Amino acid sequence: MEHKLLKVSFPVLEELKIQKLPNIIEIWDKQLLIASEEESKSFCQLKDMTVSNCKKLVHVFQFNMLSRLQNLETFNVDDCPKMEAIVSEKGKEGTTSNDIIVFSQLTTLKLSELVSLKSFYNWPTRFEVQPLFNNKVAFPVLEDLEIEELPNIIEIWDKQLVIASEEESKSFCQLKNMRVSNCGKLVHVVLFNMLSRLQNLETFNVDACPKMEAIVSKKGKEEGSTSDDNIVFSQLTTLHLSKLVRLKSFYNWPTRSKAQPLFNHQVAFPVLKDLKIQGLPNIIEIWDKQLLIVSEEESKSFCQLKDMTVSNCKKLVHVVQFNMLSRLQNLETFNVDDCPKMEAIVSEKGKEGTTSNDLIVLSQLTTLHLSELVSLKSFYNWPTRSEVQPLFNHKV
Repeated sequence: MEHKLLKVSFPVLEELKIQKLPNIIEIWDKQLLIASEEESKSFCQLKDMTVSNCKKLVHVFQFNMLSRLQNLETFNVDDCPKMEAIVSEKGKEGTTSNDIIVFSQLTTLKLSELVSLKSFYNWPTRFEVQPLFNNKVAFPVLEDLEIEELPNIIEIWDKQLVIASEEESKSFCQLKNMRVSNCGKLVHVVLFNMLSRLQNLETFNVDACPKMEAIVSKKGKEEGSTSDDNIVFSQLTTLHLSKLVRLKSFYNWPTRSKAQPLFNHQVAFPVLKDLKIQGLPNIIEIWDKQLLIVSEEESKSFCQLKDMTVSNCKKLVHVVQFNMLSRLQNLETFNVDDCPKMEAIVSEKGKEGTTSNDLIVLSQLTTLHLSELVSLKSFYNWPTRSEVQPLFNHKV
């Protein structure tokens, strides 16, 4: 008796979750495109996809499946210990090396606990180590990106990404929310040449990356640019930096000084409202003393700040230099804790051109928490004959 091969088609499937399937080594058949007319639309309506805890999966997609996933909007992959790439080059027959993978509707991408991941798409290259995203993959409408526990990734973006085709040129330009966490080999998040693409970034969290020395690297800073070029995060409202034990500065621009502040005058945050700095043991200054001597564009940097937390910064002796106070007039909530060397919240440094009668007024501050500051002598260490000062003197 002749048996017919049963085939399965999902022409209107919108949501797919694959979780804890330890024996699955492939999700889709490589022959899926060589199918009947009825099958040809299978999976083409897929919008939301999650792949989690599949121990034998080495990749999610073969190249020839991508044409079916043009409606994908949300894509989560986590806890797949053998996964080396999200997209495999398998099934790429009949295409050229110039073909670009475009996720035209994808707005949310989360990659976490992928301990063997080498790249999102492992296209052939001379280099043994690839960035997570190379110039062969484009995300023109991506808004939310989360990268967590990818221990093999040493670069997020390809340095060649800006030198790209017209189709690629808008990749990542709609990114609004980004989190990078627990990536053991990352030394920085952003190359300088990627900054022009991140002008819509609103929320930016970086934590638990033990080798990270700077958030923005000078690499990719074209020869035609000058040392006066400013980095402006024009839409960023929330910035959280935590557990970055080697971080030296937000942007490691060239300077004669070995120790740099966390934020120098080359970086501007004109609409930043929420700032958290936690577990940065190498930071000795938060703000550059030159920050007030800046261009008109930078002059509004930090002026919208409402909520600020400084925690577990072992080398900080103070939070604010006097000349920064004029920028913090919108501050509403201010928390400082577990900074063992901190002697004052406000330092008299940067007080040039003012008189001894000048008062510090934090006119919008409604909440102030100070805790575990074992060396703190006063909120503001203004000069006085008395060796012992109260926590709050008449200058504040």
